Formats: sequence, C-alpha cells, structure tokens
Amino acid sequence: MLGEKIFEWTGTVRGERVLPADADIPRMEITFAGQVQGFGRLAGFKGMGTATYQATARPDGTFAGEGNGIVMSETEGFSAKGLGVGRLNAGKFSYRGALTFRSGSPNLGWLNGTFGVFEYEQDLSSQEVSFICYEWK
Repeated sequence: MLGEKIFEWTGTVRGERVLPADADIPRMEITFAGQVQGFGRLAGFKGMGTATYQATARPDGTFAGEGNGIVMSETEGFSAKGLGVGRLNAGKFSYRGALTFRSGSPNLGWLNGTFGVFEYEQDLSSQEVSFICYEWK
C-alpha cells in the first residue's frame, strides 16, 4: 500500500555520459543534483542531493534504470539505491521505480527498514528534474 510522501527532490541534470553498448543495446549515465525537502516522517529535513543512474534502452522503447544517490543536510544524511522502468514521452524521461535506503544517522535510522517508490521526471530541453518518493507499507 502506498504510504506518505517521504521527500521531493528538484534539481537539474549535471552530466550525461554515453556508456559502451551492451550487446548493441544503447546505455547512458545521467547525474542530477538539487534540493531535497522532507515530508511525513522526514518532515523538517532540508538538504542537497546528488544521484547518478544508468539507463539501458530496451527493444520495446522503454528504458531500464538503476542508480545510487546521496542526500545530506548540514548534520545528517542518507543514501539510496534505486531500480526503475522509464519511457520517453513528449520531450521527457519518466521513470517509476523503487528505492532502498541506508543511514547511520540516529534520526534517520528508520529509513534503513523503509522501502520507497518513486516518480522521476526529466525535461530534456530544460534538463530540470523532479523526483518524488513515497513510503511503501
């Protein structure tokens, strides 16, 4: 069941890199960074995040994505590992997927047992990114 929103992340693409094709299947690496605002159990958290994901094209026109990110405030932080499926539509990459978290912070330790689901949108012309994560209960 979909639970509370955990955070919103807004930012921009900071870099793209074409990776060697895997059996003639195109692959790219995308890095984005920006501000993270917490909600629900993460309410009051404000920080900056950077994430990198790899997108692998599939024969049906979808993309398989997997990546890692780190989010830090002035006093604490967490990392996340994600996996998702995306599509290119109307000048935007749209991914939906899942996240697992890791934090050594006493205040954020609850994230270690949390499973998140996300919505990711990347505008290809402006390179703006919107990333929203919800807790899966």
